[in-house]
Amino acid sequence: MKLLIQWPRNKYLNVWVCAEAGGAAGYSLYPGSVNGFNDANMDGIVIQGSYTGSIGTSNNYRSRVLTHEIGHWLNLRHPWGNSNSPGEADNCNQDDNVFDTPNTKGWTTCNLEGESCGSLDNVQNYMDYAYCGKMFTIGQKARLRAAALSSVAQRNQLTTQSNLIATGVEGDPILCEAKFTTSKLVICTGDSILFTDESFHDVNNWYWDFADGTTFSGSIEGVHNVSYHTYNNEGSFEVTLTAGNGFESLTSEPILITVLPAGAMDSPAVQGFESAEFPSEDWFIEDPLNDGGWEITTNASYLGSRSLHLANWSNDIEFNKDFLISSTMDLSDAVEVRVSYKWAYCFKGTSEDDDTDDRLRVSVTGDCGNDWDLRKMHRGYTSLPSAPPHLYPFVPSGPAEWNSHILVLDQTQYLTPHFRVMFEFESRLGNDIYLDNINITAYDSSMLAIQEWSIGPDWELYPNPSEGESILSCSIVSNHEASIIIYDAMGRVIETVFNGELSAGNHNISLSSINKSPGTYFVVIITQGRSRSLSWIIK
Repeated sequence: MKLLIQWPRNKYLNVWVCAEAGGAAGYSLYPGSVNGFNDANMDGIVIQGSYTGSIGTSNNYRSRVLTHEIGHWLNLRHPWGNSNSPGEADNCNQDDNVFDTPNTKGWTTCNLEGESCGSLDNVQNYMDYAYCGKMFTIGQKARLRAAALSSVAQRNQLTTQSNLIATGVEGDPILCEAKFTTSKLVICTGDSILFTDESFHDVNNWYWDFADGTTFSGSIEGVHNVSYHTYNNEGSFEVTLTAGNGFESLTSEPILITVLPAGAMDSPAVQGFESAEFPSEDWFIEDPLNDGGWEITTNASYLGSRSLHLANWSNDIEFNKDFLISSTMDLSDAVEVRVSYKWAYCFKGTSEDDDTDDRLRVSVTGDCGNDWDLRKMHRGYTSLPSAPPHLYPFVPSGPAEWNSHILVLDQTQYLTPHFRVMFEFESRLGNDIYLDNINITAYDSSMLAIQEWSIGPDWELYPNPSEGESILSCSIVSNHEASIIIYDAMGRVIETVFNGELSAGNHNISLSSINKSPGTYFVVIITQGRSRSLSWIIK
């Protein structure tokens, strides 16, 4: 491929973008490896198209690969030395010849607290394999500049005045793009958003149109390229920025800002995903990497024919996050709010030993989202699985393969006109997940005792998975008949744990793994004709 098309290396850095790169995301040779005249046709970078840039077939995490390879092209090694094998114990004894990069075994995940060789690793270094690179060190910078100014492999010829003129680099800066970022996309009336210019090159004047009848313009950097704006009316607003350099101007693509009123949703707010309209004015989807977030599916549901699905099985980016966020509910007159939901998830593999620690987090806010409080986290190692492991993309077969939870909140900071709920899924490269039957209900004091059992107490099962005893706990406000039965994965009754009256108060019921083989079981709680199933994994 390199022989088919190549520009002079004394004028350009050659980058070949292709479908495959010899089994790697990309590769490059050090200047000293291609210093000879006959080596010039090998000089440059080969990179997969799916690791180029941050859009299309690539994404934000993969976008650092080209930076990494340019580091090699300018004589930087990996922080663990000259090999392509991170994680090996002997890497602590290797060096990259840079004084301020700590010794490391090397990483393929972004563990910001990693200490593989006795000190804190520089995991976010562009030359590591962690896919969260953000920096070069001062020592690496010096080594990069030395290579760029060296005659080895003709690197120093690229920056000569004659080459800058010959290649068209020298001249007046060209205004390439008008663009900006926002601190938020959804706010409430009376809240402010920070707008930050990211246009290039050589921009010296800015004109903001906030789409609510307000504009802001000027040419003072630090004043007019960064702006806070307050929205006092609800609605949707397409904000644009026109950036100029004194010779020409460009207008950005609009960014949609949604401004919510207080109490946009009535109580109870029921979301079963059966409506044709989704996302809707009451629920918002955020997919930061734009790689396919929460979507409606007809392949599975707890009730009805639809649910919300996230295709996590095919995701290859660890720590990838996707969000489902509600609009506002007015809880000013409430004494309590309950958020109930159902989900389906299993390990990616063939047994419980193939556990994957994906996380489903539920956070709430009383100030429209300025401050989110984490109130519940279901982890792959504990309470997230609702069904036995599946090697392929998981599709729940029926209600028995769903879990449920009720979040009960009575703290005054949430009993406001701007209460919202956020579901966040963080991938740890596990299996698909489904959400269904989300209910948000506000209660005054007269409703609580009546509704307590019809909604159901908040059952918890822990530890889960278990190697011995687990505890099934709940809290109820009045006496009720109940049965607690354990089934195996084939639907056979293994044990009746409880059958009688549960008194008002807190209960901690012991579940023993004695005489039970390792595997997945289901703890079914039956109360007044209603049932709830919790998966229980015994290791």
